[in-house]
Amino acid sequence: LSNLASLIDMSRCSLVQYGITEADIASAYRHLLSVDLPSVRFRPELGRGTSRFESLLDDIISLKQQSVVAMRSSGPSLLARSPTALNEVAFGTVVISADPYDNEAIASAAILESQIRAQVFMMFSVGTCLLVDHDPSDLQGQTQAVARSRALLCMLSKGTLQCLPQLLVISDAMSMR
Repeated sequence: LSNLASLIDMSRCSLVQYGITEADIASAYRHLLSVDLPSVRFRPELGRGTSRFESLLDDIISLKQQSVVAMRSSGPSLLARSPTALNEVAFGTVVISADPYDNEAIASAAILESQIRAQVFMMFSVGTCLLVDHDPSDLQGQTQAVARSRALLCMLSKGTLQCLPQLLVISDAMSMR
């Protein structure tokens, strides 16, 4: 922190006009890098698919609750659901496919699913199935889930054309038309 020029490009702006000095910036960096600052870390090793983000959400909620009420427990995840085995997906389920190796695609699929889950259940009395919550090598299970589905929502991303599980799901869906 002794050489802020190595951290911040100040060639096109000056924070001094806003009353922010280099000492203020150094102090802010020390605060952000402090072990005392509450923080959460993304931990992809905690599971597959959306469970990674559920874990992150649980950590954020827990941290927020700890800061408001120190002794209160965090409770269950707001996104929690127990995925059905792919070979047990109900007929008429809305299946959502995304690249299981792309965190942004997984997050997008989880957001989409959270937005449509209630409406799908109200309209069809069945739920949704996020393929990213299952083993991507279970190609037979994915084929069975697509075959039983009412609709397949395929989240395309930068890696879709290199993602064998997602390409097979698309191919299966197209051949079942």
